[in-house]
Amino acid sequence: MIVDLRNPSKPTEVSRWWMPGQRKGDSDELPPRHKEPFDVGFRPHHTLSFPERPDRAYVGWSDGGIIILDISDKAAPRMISRLDYHPPFPGFTHTCLPLFNRDLMLVTDEATGDQGIDWPKRYWIVDIREEKNPVMIASLPTPDNFELHRIGGRIGAHNIHENEPEPGSAKLENTVVTTWFSAGLRIYDIRDPFRPEEIAAFLPETPAGQRGSRISDCFVDDRGIVNAADRANGCLYVLEYTGKQSLTQQPPAKAGWVGIAD
Repeated sequence: MIVDLRNPSKPTEVSRWWMPGQRKGDSDELPPRHKEPFDVGFRPHHTLSFPERPDRAYVGWSDGGIIILDISDKAAPRMISRLDYHPPFPGFTHTCLPLFNRDLMLVTDEATGDQGIDWPKRYWIVDIREEKNPVMIASLPTPDNFELHRIGGRIGAHNIHENEPEPGSAKLENTVVTTWFSAGLRIYDIRDPFRPEEIAAFLPETPAGQRGSRISDCFVDDRGIVNAADRANGCLYVLEYTGKQSLTQQPPAKAGWVGIAD
């Protein structure tokens, strides 16, 4: 839904868009549903739009995959392209983050089941030079799945630092800061998008009362400080990159970024 907020006391719906076949009464049919436990349905999960391209919306559509929308006419959004890669991979496309200066898009698939039952849930690098034909060119290296099964909990991708446009947010194009639930927080060098490399990781002790960590969201400020949130019984971790293949936990007042120049 696109909503007009110019009068914040009276929000007004401008338009809606849905995947063809999704709405009751559509003549189109949706793709076949996934078998359990991989069926999470067809719905938008996360939508991003940026000042650099205010005429575009980049949407993770759960089992519908990656959708790029033309929203130049706010009253009539239209689909430019859709990239669906599940099956064979399990569903739940979560976030689609464009890197405008590089003609790339980072895509996350959310892990939803404990003990890695829907593994692999990965991070993908997509070439969007031709936005009508987005092409996957790589995936980020995955953590040791055997060790994570021992830890338990959700195992796999969730979200990334989204290059938020507001002041105070880091704008990253050559490094990617990611959350992996039980696999903690991990940073990758994607200067060569065909050969991404893990350069740092932070895996805290599992909080009492839960199976594995639930490191699910992160934010990097313009000083380079990484904030990572455990969505269950954990906390907010404030981190600094040391350049030694690990992240050190710091008190909130600690500032400074050592080792990475994006």
